[in-house]
Amino acid sequence: MVRTVVAIENERLAAAVCAALERAGIDIRLRCRTGAEAIRAVGRMGGGTVICQFILPDMGANELYEALRSSASVLVAAKPQYLAMCQSDEMYRLPLPANTGELVSMVKTLVEIDDKRASAAAHKRSPEEQKLVDEAKALLMRAHGITETAAHRYLQRKSMNCGLTMAETARSVIEILGDRQSG
Repeated sequence: MVRTVVAIENERLAAAVCAALERAGIDIRLRCRTGAEAIRAVGRMGGGTVICQFILPDMGANELYEALRSSASVLVAAKPQYLAMCQSDEMYRLPLPANTGELVSMVKTLVEIDDKRASAAAHKRSPEEQKLVDEAKALLMRAHGITETAAHRYLQRKSMNCGLTMAETARSVIEILGDRQSG
């Protein structure tokens, strides 16, 4: 999923950054000039990676980071004296001038982090789904005399083999084992 945003007001710099990243195989979802545009884009995408300059027309990198800190990685590309003003240690920094290799390497790392964040968010279960999984594990443990870890692995394996979610597999296990125990 492409969720990379370049938020750089300077047209030439933005074009150079985008071209370097695209040559390296990193697709850019959106190129924007303001922090507000970047925030809206990340909100629509549900996360992402933002490459920005230290000062945008409507806000600074610190404000942009604060708005995005829970949903996106922010890479600030700026001269060292500006990077020293970045308030959070969790902001990623690229001192300018930088070579293309440094830029590409950092952005690839941030895209991987974003992919993991998106994957983890997609795998979170609702409380109802978690209740089904827990109930199925308890049934498996009683029926087969196995540990919770083994029951969990069984559900995972069965889910992957059948192309179902853990909750769907748990529902099936509950139906099958629940009928056996009540009958």
